[in-house]
Amino acid sequence: MDSKETSALVDGILKTGLLVGVVGAGLMAPNAIVAFDKPVRMILDSLDKRSREREFRRVCKYMMRQGLLKGEYQHGLQITNKGVKRLKDKMNSLKGVSIPQGLYWDNTWRLVVYDIPEIKKNARSAFSRFLKRQGFWQLQRSVWVYPLGCRDEVEFVAYKLGVDRYVTYLESGYIDNQQELVRFFENRRVIIS
Repeated sequence: MDSKETSALVDGILKTGLLVGVVGAGLMAPNAIVAFDKPVRMILDSLDKRSREREFRRVCKYMMRQGLLKGEYQHGLQITNKGVKRLKDKMNSLKGVSIPQGLYWDNTWRLVVYDIPEIKKNARSAFSRFLKRQGFWQLQRSVWVYPLGCRDEVEFVAYKLGVDRYVTYLESGYIDNQQELVRFFENRRVIIS
């Protein structure tokens, strides 16, 4: 496993540990892999059960040496303040992401639709705040509209927040209240028509 995969596994363990409260052997149960993000699941799915257990223990020992976890593997590991800080720092790295503005509109609407569960409400709120800050129009509670291509940015932010499996990106040529939307985005200088 290279350093990028190890880093992804460390972040996955921290995120999952925050949800569950304790990290340990329970995360290696057969159905526990679904709790991890897509990239981490892909890494773990490529390993057999024995290799997965060995990799998980190796990464947990590494995290203990780094001060990200404390406790005993058999009885459960707890995330330290340093581990929580690492996770928060990763989430705050989203501030540099920006969506295109000031371009000619191609008459295609981009819709971001999500159904993020209550257990991830902090990530859901952060995702909504990101969309609002970037100038998206809230069409419904979890449906946002933007006139310019932004798939990569939206997918990146959703991935970083650990909610990418709950987010869908759509493109449409028509929306009912289209004229109102065009005026909104023109006034904000997002598009030039």
